[in-house]
Formats: sequence, C-alpha cells, structure tokens
Amino acid sequence: MTLRLSKLSIVFALAASILLSVLCPFGLHPPFAAAKKKAATSSWIMTHYADLSGKQGMFYTLYNPSKKKLIVVDGGWSENAPQVRQVIRRYGGTVHAWILTHYHDDHIEAFNKIYAEPKGIRIKDIYVSPMDYAHYLVIAKEWDDPEDFGRFLTLTQDATNVHRVKRDDSFVMAGLTCHFLNTYDNALRKTVGDSDLPNNGSLMFRLYANKDSVLFCGDAHSAYLGDYLIDRYEGELESTYVQVGHHGNNSFPTRFYRAINPKYALFDAPLWLIADPSYSTAELMIWCQRNGIKTYDLRIPYNQFKLK
Repeated sequence: MTLRLSKLSIVFALAASILLSVLCPFGLHPPFAAAKKKAATSSWIMTHYADLSGKQGMFYTLYNPSKKKLIVVDGGWSENAPQVRQVIRRYGGTVHAWILTHYHDDHIEAFNKIYAEPKGIRIKDIYVSPMDYAHYLVIAKEWDDPEDFGRFLTLTQDATNVHRVKRDDSFVMAGLTCHFLNTYDNALRKTVGDSDLPNNGSLMFRLYANKDSVLFCGDAHSAYLGDYLIDRYEGELESTYVQVGHHGNNSFPTRFYRAINPKYALFDAPLWLIADPSYSTAELMIWCQRNGIKTYDLRIPYNQFKLK
C-alpha cells in the first residue's frame, strides 16, 4: 500500500521520524540485546520494526538463536535499507528466507537496494508472488509504482533462489513451518477480479511453531478474499498473532479477524496513520481491543515476541 499523506499526516510523519531516530539510532538497535539474552532457547524471536523514515513500511524478522536461522518479511522503502541491512548483520549476515509479500515500494524497495548492493549480506531463499508483470502494467493505478516491480525482476532475472509461490506451498525451518494461503493465481482472480490485485495478490502465510502461530496478511484486504479464505481454510486460520492486512486501513472486515481468533494484532501503522481520521486504522484497532485482542503498532521503535 502506498498512501498519500494529508498535511496533518505529514506533520505526524515528520515528528515520528525524528522521535524514532532519537530512540533507535543506527548502531543502538534495542531488539538485538533482547535476542542475545534468549540465545540459549530453541524458540523463535519475532520483531516488528517501525519505519524509521516516518512513513508506513512493513518489516519483520524471525530469528532462532539456537539454530542461528533468520527469516525476513518485506523490509520497507529504500530509505529503510540501512536499518534492514544493520538488522541482518547483527543476526549474522545471512537471510535464510526472505519473504516479499508484494511489489509495492513500501514493502520491496529496501530488498531491491540490498540485493543490488549486498555488501557481504547473503540471501539463501526468496519467496515472492508469481504476479504477472504484463497484467500488473495493465491494472496498475498511479500509486502502484510498476517501476519497483520491474526493478525487482531486472535484479533477480538470473537468480536461481527465487521461489514463485503457489497456494498451499510450504517450507520448514528449524521447527517453524510456513504455509502459504494466498498468492496470485486463478483462484484469486476469480474471487476478486482485477480489484486492487497488487495488494490483494499479497502473499498471505501462516507461520507456526510448537504452540504459537502468526498469520501474515501483507496488504490483502478484500472482503471477498476474506470470505474465500474462511471457506477454504475453515479451522486452519486460527493464530496467536495476526499481522493486520493493509496497515489496518480499509482492511478485511471484522468477520475475517473473528475467524482468526488472535490474541494479538500487529498493525504496521505509525502515529499519523492511527491519528488521521481520514483512515480507518484506529477504528479497527478499537474493535480489536473491545474484543479482547491486544494491539501493537509502530508508535514505538519495535515490538518483540517469543514464539513457543
């Protein structure tokens, strides 16, 4: 999702950027200290990072200290590349699986910048949507920025480690299973047509360990897609955590989140996106809280969770 900021939102974004740069300067990123203390466990540590540019990006890591395995989800804008690069280096310099939910600049451009100039960073496997570029060009709106998608294709055209995900594909890493529930395919197009396919074609996937699970929604948000997933995966959507689709703005209807039945909802939303009444993020956050779901957002530098 790429949002146009109102004047009020711009003020909030600038203030958030300054505050985050003070609280979380490069070289003093707090999550690593927490991870180090837990290095003796076999659990996964999931970290949800604020966008240090002050805009709305999406960047998560999942790290297994005992196996030294790192999974990255998205990464954000090109301006976030220094932050993402430092996180990867602090976790050993190797990304064992990098999952890119879709091709919008607030999700993929940090990856593009790092892939173009790795500077010692190793990326083993990359998981992406098999979105058709020619079709993307036809349906793209002005905010869809096909250049970002095209740049990814150019950078990775000779790569042998890019996996174009099919629905129900999965992989297992150090006791953590990843099951892909949504991708760009005929089932999606029959369900939503061409309606915001760049967002609704996001990879949606469920990561689950021994007890805990996380459902990532990327920027998918269609009510039709939500109903399709409820019908197709009845009983399989329930998760401990949910990454709320589309930054919480114009997201899935609440019946979809009821089907997930999460304890915790993660919003990729900075202060300006929550405070600006022209967006519906705050409304969904309030609904979650009223229904006993604890919410986390990006008004602070990071949120961190231990998956058991």
